[in-house]
Amino acid sequence: MPKQNVILTNFTSGELSPLMEGRVDVGRYHNGARLAENMVTLPTGPAMRMPGTYFVAEAKDSSKKVRLIPFQFNTEQAYVLEFGDLYIRFYKDGAQIQSGGSAVEITTEYTEDELFELNVTQSADTLYISHKNHPPAKLTRSSHVVWSLTDISFTASPFTEVSITGAADNGSGLVRITATSHGLDTGNTAVIRNVVGTTEANGVWTVTVINANTFDLISSVFAHAYTSGGTVSNLYPGAVAFFEERLYWAGSYGAPQTVYGSKAGDYENMTTGTGDDDGVVFTLLSDQVNAIKWMVNQNYLLIGTTGGEWRIGGASSTEPLTPTSVNAKRQSTYGSADIQGILINDVVLFVQRSGRKVREMAYDLYKDGFVAPDMTMLAQHICKPGLTCIAYQKEPFSILWGVRSDGVLVGMTYERAQESVIGWHRHTTQNGEYESVAVVQGDPEDEIWVSVKRTVDGSVKRYIEYFMPMDFDSDQVYCFFVHSGLSWDGGDPVAIEGATQADPVVVTSTAHGYSDGDNIYIDDVEGMTELNGNYYTIANKTADTFELEDVDGSAYTAYTSGGTAKRVEKDFSGLDHLEGEEVAVLADGLALANETISSGGIGLDSYYNVVHVGLPVTAKLKPMRIEGGAQFGTAQGQNKRIDKLVVRFHETIGCKWGPEDDDDKLEEVLFGDSPELYSGDMEAPFTGDYETDGNIVLVNDQPLPMTVLCIVARVTTHD
Repeated sequence: MPKQNVILTNFTSGELSPLMEGRVDVGRYHNGARLAENMVTLPTGPAMRMPGTYFVAEAKDSSKKVRLIPFQFNTEQAYVLEFGDLYIRFYKDGAQIQSGGSAVEITTEYTEDELFELNVTQSADTLYISHKNHPPAKLTRSSHVVWSLTDISFTASPFTEVSITGAADNGSGLVRITATSHGLDTGNTAVIRNVVGTTEANGVWTVTVINANTFDLISSVFAHAYTSGGTVSNLYPGAVAFFEERLYWAGSYGAPQTVYGSKAGDYENMTTGTGDDDGVVFTLLSDQVNAIKWMVNQNYLLIGTTGGEWRIGGASSTEPLTPTSVNAKRQSTYGSADIQGILINDVVLFVQRSGRKVREMAYDLYKDGFVAPDMTMLAQHICKPGLTCIAYQKEPFSILWGVRSDGVLVGMTYERAQESVIGWHRHTTQNGEYESVAVVQGDPEDEIWVSVKRTVDGSVKRYIEYFMPMDFDSDQVYCFFVHSGLSWDGGDPVAIEGATQADPVVVTSTAHGYSDGDNIYIDDVEGMTELNGNYYTIANKTADTFELEDVDGSAYTAYTSGGTAKRVEKDFSGLDHLEGEEVAVLADGLALANETISSGGIGLDSYYNVVHVGLPVTAKLKPMRIEGGAQFGTAQGQNKRIDKLVVRFHETIGCKWGPEDDDDKLEEVLFGDSPELYSGDMEAPFTGDYETDGNIVLVNDQPLPMTVLCIVARVTTHD
């Protein structure tokens, strides 16, 4: 029965598909995991626990989904927009923007069902918005609290609207529309807006044309008499992008493969002509009619349709795209989902039509064209049942984030220069489902914002939250590993400059900033040492002094020098958004017993200076089956036993390990009675028995950090 020390040096391959569990011949197998849940695989190799989420606000209407969209005015001014059913709200610097105590809000025409079909692009303080059910629009920022959303008034607009002059029953219960020279053909999709009276006609319909001036709405039901107004179009674009100083629109119902570009440098002027700076119109010519879903500005205008991916440029590689110089070439035929592609350096990551694969559209020198390899090839399970949106984080690590339709957040650590670094990981949340993700630039880390559908005290809530920074400055007091959490911070200690032998004791501390009723902890006083190690309540404060309520210091020894006071608390309110829920608590860097929120708060047994409270979350790392070889070849399928484990940690406190994710099979790793962040090797016996898999599971179910650098297992294999 040979023994081997098997080392797992890194986890850069992330979570691998169950279909990979027999591929011990593949190098990335040994750097992968069967499960990486609430763990992030880093480009340098470690697996690090994902920080928790901070609660910001409840969405306007918790009964409906919202979508978060970034608005980056410059590197210092980054906003997150909450697009909800017929409205937008705004966030900045980790908080909801309010005016006069109310959320800043504007109205829109976008319904809940349309939010994840919106396509946007930005120029300075203007966000251009496309949706094929609505005219092209622009959102403009004038200040933090002043925003406006308007339909674009194009010069020479190709997105024509025809006025409706009547609506009536066609004799069979369908709505018959009168619109002179409507230009539709039977089977077309038409968008009808702003009809008064026969409001049931407003929406998106397939039409049956009666004549040049009338058509019926298939599947409609006539119910109300027509009063006035209304327009019809089949040309509202569903995708928008900038390219070579033009603003391009595409993907309408009526012309799904046609692209419209503005005059150069004049984004709202669509006048066409033969001049190099005139507007551009061209149609992708293919064997099938496949609607354009996204466009991305790269060296070429890259386009994703439901049936393939295209590059658009000038007639030659050195010519710009102009009305008389257009070269459209299909690059691949995978097809794209209705999710915007994302430019990352010189490649585009996009979601394939089914939503279950992410592909990388990259230029290939040998092909002299673009290829689109599958980024989920070794993790075919990770995006199922399908992605609904994606976002990209640059700092501190390159990670593509995506939300699955089942409410799981997935991430792909992605360093293209390092071909082996494509590592997927999944992220869950207690009593909740992620529904949207957005990333905005932050300092020093990009901010990952999420909308989350949660069940709280039996009710459905939708919350806006953001992930805390991955780097907590090596200070366990400020590590944050709870979800939908809030923090209370008593601040840094203030210096004590004097204390009186009086009843009550009067403490001198210049510009202390405390208020009457605050609780403080005093330590390191010299002379009047009776004050040290105790908690006090402040009374009768002035700018530079405060009394210690009900403390008679007449018999204390005289104050000599030094000492500090820091604000502390043990009763915490403002947690109404988690009413009735069991929460995890980290207090001054120590994990306390879970509490239950009652009347919007909790009460602890002692006082603390910094406290984080939120929903508990468990992180799990399960490497692939151990393979260390055996006397007659592979160890796969052979009885084996792991009797000792050495794990190299970095800035870690909490961890359990064992052969299975079962409390009865997990052993707690002891970091000490008053643990501090630990970096180094932890060695302990392993409770596994002889079996064929060689399973290892690392679990952290406390609100504490865990980073795994490598794992060494001593394995006995029975040939």
